[in-house]
Formats: sequence, C-alpha cells, structure tokens
Amino acid sequence: MYAPKITLLLFFLFTKGIILKNDPITISTLIERTGDAYAKTVRYLDSGKVVSTFKNAGISPTSTAIYFRTAYSDAGPFNFEYYKLGQSNSLYIINRDKKRMVQSWWGINNKTRTYLTLDEALAAAQGVSTLASTMIPKFLFVKDGALGLNIFNDMRDHLLLQPEMINKTLCYKLSGSYKTGTAIIWIGQNDFLIRKIDIDQTIKNIEFHTEYFFTPYNSSDNAEFQFRPNRTIKL
Repeated sequence: MYAPKITLLLFFLFTKGIILKNDPITISTLIERTGDAYAKTVRYLDSGKVVSTFKNAGISPTSTAIYFRTAYSDAGPFNFEYYKLGQSNSLYIINRDKKRMVQSWWGINNKTRTYLTLDEALAAAQGVSTLASTMIPKFLFVKDGALGLNIFNDMRDHLLLQPEMINKTLCYKLSGSYKTGTAIIWIGQNDFLIRKIDIDQTIKNIEFHTEYFFTPYNSSDNAEFQFRPNRTIKL
C-alpha cells in the first residue's frame, strides 16, 4: 500500500542529492580515469574561481578571490584568463594561437609579453593566480610534462569519502594528505572532470585555506580562444 509513496520519496531524495548512489570504484582507477579524461579530451572549457583565506594567531582571517576561464583545444589554441575581485586592472591573459605563438598581457603593467612555450607562460602566472594557471593545465598537458606534477602525484593517505553533489553534478570525493597539509577533491562521476578542490595548509604558524571551483562547459564559439588584451574589469 505504501510502496509507491516510498518509491517516490526515495526518487525525490536521490534527485535532490540527499541520497547518493553508491558507485564502487578503486582510488587508483579514479585517479587514472580522471587523468585520462583530461589527457584525451579534444576540447575543454571551464570557468571558476579561487577563494583563499589566511589566518594567523590573533589576527582576523583575510580572504581574497580570483575568477578565471580556461579554453583548450588539442589542435593547439589555448587561452587562460583571470582577474581579482574588486581590482579593475587585474586582468591577466595567457594565449596560444593557431600558429603556436604564445603571448601574455597583464592589466597591472599594461604590457604584452611573448614566450617561447606555453608552459613557461603558465608557470610564470602560478603565484599571482594562486596556482589556477596550472592546476588543470597540468592534466591537459600531461604529455609535455613541463608543468610538473599534478595535484594527485604528491598525495598520500588517500581516502574515498561519501559522494556529494557539486553544482548539480554527483561527484566522487577523494581526500589525501601532503607534507604541509591536506586536500579534498571532488570529481564528476559522469565525466571524471574535477569540480572542486579544498586545500588546507599550515606554514610557519599561518593557516591557509584555498578553495578551487571549476565549472566545465561546452561551446563551439571559437571566440573563447581569441587574445583580447587592453580590457578592464567592471567593478
């Protein structure tokens, strides 16, 4: 008598992410399939943000946020952009065109710079972008190897946690530790693309909490790959 109602209730809870399906997968398989998802992709686009919080004893926490976009094609074109919230001249662009010419432009100094390789340009922006310039590109350009190890390579004490919903995407949730702290990574069960990364570190008695949010999307618009310097951010 109550079976239809129970079935409908369970369906509702599942679709809302309150009850998540149990999808057994080994940690090694999860890491491997995530790497393959990026390395074998033909076209990858995302938008996202990084929120960094610093906390020192006796001082109120301080947070900063940057927003970014990534456009990758296995044919060669690439574009990465980021800006800091509340700073109109903070736009930073790294671009590689069809002819493999690599350029960057930063609103802070309003200068265009050329690089011999894309790896060099992305690595140069690691610090100012809170590693956003290389976090996903390390997966996309894994065959090149010039950007170094990705976030999985130094992790130890792996633990697969209960899946969670991130932006309506059911995700595997993988935790692990590093020499200076811990990390949790949310990976889409449907496409094995990373949706979120939380990193907690303590360095010289200062606590750092960094959250990366990634929203992959599809678009056939090649304007995503255009080099567009001399822009300011609307506040």
